[in-house]
Amino acid sequence: MITRRQRILLFSSSEQLKMLFGAETILVDGTCSRWFPIKRGGPQGSSLTPSVFIAYHSDMSDAFPMAMSFLFADDVAATMA
Repeated sequence: MITRRQRILLFSSSEQLKMLFGAETILVDGTCSRWFPIKRGGPQGSSLTPSVFIAYHSDMSDAFPMAMSFLFADDVAATMA
């Protein structure tokens, strides 16, 4: 049986990114489920997810100069007085 890690290593870099961010499997008792699409968010525990979040939201405070923004990892809060 091929492991999930071996499956990832079989594909090109773009396919790896697609699998890491576009689809997921569940491993139960050594058996992998079918791949299913991830429609929202990023993978939990990924070191890349916070970087993508920062790049995407880094200029949010420019759009709302009167708001106080609080950004942390993958959460956003904005308050306006």
